[in-house]
Amino acid sequence: ETNEKEYYRLAAQRRTQPPWCERRVHVGVTLTPQEAVFVVRDEGEGFNPELLPDPTDPANLERVCGRGLLLIQTFMDHVEYNERGNQITMVKRRRGTV
Repeated sequence: ETNEKEYYRLAAQRRTQPPWCERRVHVGVTLTPQEAVFVVRDEGEGFNPELLPDPTDPANLERVCGRGLLLIQTFMDHVEYNERGNQITMVKRRRGTV
């Protein structure tokens, strides 16, 4: 990623080109009195979250990408990725529950 404009240009371009334009994002939500579970899966190749740069490193705070994962890790009680790296499960527990 060279800059923010390039990032958005590439995203707009891929929205119109196969195979990217044919891929879908699947979202599931399960709500109980104790917690909310959100599962988001896409049809992409996935990624290894362990190889991502530390989003809290001051050098990365201004990056175009990566802040979403920082917000998820900050506000969710549990975050889990599938082995392929194309699905994230996020759990937010109600206050006062374990």
